Amino acid sequence: METLEILNTIFYAIATLVAMYGLYVNIIVNFFYKQLIETQNYLAKFRELNLDELLKDEDLCFRKTDDTTLPLEKIKAKVEDKEGHITPVGNQLFDALNFYESVVRGVDMGLYHEGTVMKWGKMTMMRRTKRYMEYIEYRRKTKENAWIELTNWVKRKELEEIKSSGGKKFFRFWQFYRGV
Repeated sequence: METLEILNTIFYAIATLVAMYGLYVNIIVNFFYKQLIETQNYLAKFRELNLDELLKDEDLCFRKTDDTTLPLEKIKAKVEDKEGHITPVGNQLFDALNFYESVVRGVDMGLYHEGTVMKWGKMTMMRRTKRYMEYIEYRRKTKENAWIELTNWVKRKELEEIKSSGGKKFFRFWQFYRGV
């Protein structure tokens, strides 16, 4: 009888471990699924932003796909009026940069799925941040935390690209980092 009891105890222990493992896997899968859905829902809100004036403005080059950094004076002329108040185009630019900043914060906090964000707009977010870098630095003189997490994320992603490319992109990164 002892052998049967031992086998029965071993069987129940294995069954309990399998059940616990299944519960653990279920919790992890549900977490990632909810994170993925939440990320997709939040990224869909970008379409709800009113960026009409910004998209029409040829000088701010919001739609362009190159890495050109725009001069500070060119951006200031469109984003601020003569009294220093923010224009409607400026508000739309701020809305877009603030949205990108909130996405990056969500990824850093683990709220949003990083892989989904990378596929959704890594290059776009990086290009646009670089494009307006001079203005971002200018804004930091009055508001020191202006888009700081966004620019840090862009620099981090640039470094990851440099490492994966074997250093071929170092010169471009160095220019961006120095603000050239």
